[in-house]
Amino acid sequence: MELDFRHAFTHAAVLFAAGLALHVLVWRRRRPDRHLTALLFVFAIPGAAFVGWSGAAGVSTTQVAAALLLYAALAVSYIQVYPAAQASSPTLWMLLVIGASGGKGISETGLREQLASASMVRDRIDDLVRAGLALEDAASGRLELTPAGRRFVSPFILLRSALGLAPGEG
Repeated sequence: MELDFRHAFTHAAVLFAAGLALHVLVWRRRRPDRHLTALLFVFAIPGAAFVGWSGAAGVSTTQVAAALLLYAALAVSYIQVYPAAQASSPTLWMLLVIGASGGKGISETGLREQLASASMVRDRIDDLVRAGLALEDAASGRLELTPAGRRFVSPFILLRSALGLAPGEG
């Protein structure tokens, strides 16, 4: 059977919408501690349901594979962007503060004063510890990567090295 891209795209779009809806429902009910792991499970559910449904509905294996491949690309892209969207990112935070100033704008000094009072660093440390990517020594306050944290950061270090980017550059 010939691949119908319109059907594959439609199936992937519906699956992605279902994944987003499930994400919102789960997060509204109780926000999980391990966001990324939970997101992987949340987005796996519509994919697994689609495989079951497509078998019963007689959808071709090629159509299922095409739809799942596109869905996986969308889901992984969303999961990759989610931490920045939900976090108190300094860049996003500055844009929100500038936008909230309306037409009058805000000075760099005013922006720096508000940034100094924000809890962005502490929030990110708490996220890393909750996700099991870092450990914080209660006595010294020192942070260390866990084995999972080292595995998580290794591909980024390799990519940055391949691009010739020093720490802090980008």
